[in-house]
Amino acid sequence: QKNFNFNGTELKFDNNVNIKIVESIYKSYDEGNVFSGKIIFLIEDEKKLYKFFQTRKINRKPLNKISFVFDYNLLWILSTKSACK
Repeated sequence: QKNFNFNGTELKFDNNVNIKIVESIYKSYDEGNVFSGKIIFLIEDEKKLYKFFQTRKINRKPLNKISFVFDYNLLWILSTKSACK
């Protein structure tokens, strides 16, 4: 079993959204590979974000942070792509 983590990885999207990976780990097993973690999107200017996605003003709510937790089974994804060819 091999483990990697990507904690502290940061990306910047359109000079308005910072994307941080925290609590992450990549595990490699004989049965497959799993990438798990938490991603946080920090929004500097919500008006720019809404404009980018062309969100109607009536649907705009205050927004400065989005976070989600994920488990990604990479072996299943690769198997699915191979089956679709």
